[in-house]
Amino acid sequence: MTMKDTARALLDAHVRHELDGFRGDALSRMVETEVSSLFSWLEDVRLHDVSGVDQIMGVIDRCVIDFRVSGGIAELAGESASRVFSSKRNADARVDEVFPHSFFGEFADKAVGLEPARRDLLDQISKSQTYRIVVARLLQRGIMDLLFRPRAAGDGRGRLLAHLGVGFARRLVPDLERFVADSLARALERNTDRLAAFSKEILLDVVDEAFIRDAADDAWEVLAPMRLAELFAHIDTYDLEDFIVIGYEFWLKYRKTPYFRGVTREVVEHFFEKYGEDSVRSLIEDMGVDEQMVVMEAFAFLKPIVEHALVSGYLEARIRSRFEGFYTSDAVSEILSDLP
Repeated sequence: MTMKDTARALLDAHVRHELDGFRGDALSRMVETEVSSLFSWLEDVRLHDVSGVDQIMGVIDRCVIDFRVSGGIAELAGESASRVFSSKRNADARVDEVFPHSFFGEFADKAVGLEPARRDLLDQISKSQTYRIVVARLLQRGIMDLLFRPRAAGDGRGRLLAHLGVGFARRLVPDLERFVADSLARALERNTDRLAAFSKEILLDVVDEAFIRDAADDAWEVLAPMRLAELFAHIDTYDLEDFIVIGYEFWLKYRKTPYFRGVTREVVEHFFEKYGEDSVRSLIEDMGVDEQMVVMEAFAFLKPIVEHALVSGYLEARIRSRFEGFYTSDAVSEILSDLP
């Protein structure tokens, strides 16, 4: 047998040996051994040894900020959301089955506890011009209804007197209603600041902890027994797609802002300040990932892929390609030439 034939026979034997390691129980033993070895090694590796802030920010720059998001991703997101909203299961599933009352109660309790934020929000709302216009128009409409809508009176006798009074006033001043409306509008416009301040105090007095709890309980009584199909009926497919497009466009612009990158860097820096000196293994396990979990998930994903790679011949071709250069090298030829 020539040296070339010997080298070829060694290559074939090595390839078969490697392939045997991917068959049957050998694959599971290999995964367990390699994962165990990796976790043991990571126990002595600090996060700072293998990664850093600039490295992670580089990944974020490439994969988040500058990444060109394919239109297919947005399309798939829209189709997936539409499939959820149109699922046949929505006809039977109730809101309280998907969103338990305990979670709803926790949200309500948190809202109740945000009194400073609630007061500040009402204060900011009361200062807006839109709010002042709404308050003035509501008052104007209410006063005009009381003056010129006799149905607001109590019994039949009261309604009759109200009709007579309004009719008499209109004969004295033919354009009375418009005159009163214009005068009332001017008076309310001059007092928008007082109206806003007064209405704010009313809101602060009314929208208290008891009000929020009662409102939450009332909302839950209505929502809990509803089927998801009833809830989703108020949003059609086109509305849903529009919301997704709006959110998608917002994300594309937001990720490019200096604010996003600055805040992201602060978060990454805080992460490394907190965990940089810890071992990578302890960090992984703090996140709820242990050795057995990695073994189980790795095997679950690897097994069908490796089996198909074996059957198709792909794995053998890759292993042979990896070792062939060595067995045909001058170094191997020299070693074989020295053999008796």
